[in-house]
Amino acid sequence: MLHFSAVLRHRFETILLVSSLILFVTTLLAQDKIVWSDQEKPIVEQLHGLRKLDDTVRARTTRELALQIRQLPVAPNAPPHKLRLAGALAALSTEGDFGKDTLQEVTTTLATALREQPPAGKPGEPDSLYVELASLVRYEQMQATSDNPQFATAMAKLEADDAGTAGWSRSRSTCAPEVSSSECWRRQDCSRAGLQQSPGLNKEDAISGSSSRKTGS
Repeated sequence: MLHFSAVLRHRFETILLVSSLILFVTTLLAQDKIVWSDQEKPIVEQLHGLRKLDDTVRARTTRELALQIRQLPVAPNAPPHKLRLAGALAALSTEGDFGKDTLQEVTTTLATALREQPPAGKPGEPDSLYVELASLVRYEQMQATSDNPQFATAMAKLEADDAGTAGWSRSRSTCAPEVSSSECWRRQDCSRAGLQQSPGLNKEDAISGSSSRKTGS
């Protein structure tokens, strides 16, 4: 009975995680609510078209975007545009294997943006972008640090979550080589929780608010 309750709790938490990811990317680049600067607009456009590129071009473009976002200026009391862009790029960068050097640039940019524009978070709960950074460090072996207590909380949360599913071994053998570790773990967790993946609903669809599905793939 105790194990059954733990499974139900994990299923509920996974549903919240997947729902939060879709909502996160949907709102992150909502152009009708954000006034982007002339320097930010080209970055937003490239982020929207990132998934349309082949892997070689996408890897190069992702790395270039990480450097461009990192160089964006941050004015005192300015809206967290830089953080939004860094978060969106991080969310899109674990969909495949675009090279560890590229992912490290993305991670460094996210860590920089979090340091310059730290989100408040909720009491006792780290902001989702700190969880994203912690996931890159823990599951992708990226290098990043943060003095913000939310990062330590996020790392502890991931460790606790992994300990809670210790009876479920994770294996990369179930995923194709081009799938990143964090994406592989997420798919396995969803499978264990009884969730159906929706391969046609991708992050670009979520950004635009569309639920159209791909055909022939």
